[in-house]
Amino acid sequence: MNYLDFKKIQDALNDTYRTLQNEIGEELDPLKSIVQAKNDLLHAMSHSTSIDVDFLRYKSE
Repeated sequence: MNYLDFKKIQDALNDTYRTLQNEIGEELDPLKSIVQAKNDLLHAMSHSTSIDVDFLRYKSE
């Protein structure tokens, strides 16, 4: 996987999270799972690119 693949996955997770949060209006277990998946993705990106997780988190916001 390259950075663009990770970026597409991250964008999909962000869009899904925002949509569910807007529809539901509160945090539920599926949203927590999406947050965990996003964190796992950032750690995988960090590991594969040697870029600090905090920097990736900052750039993804």
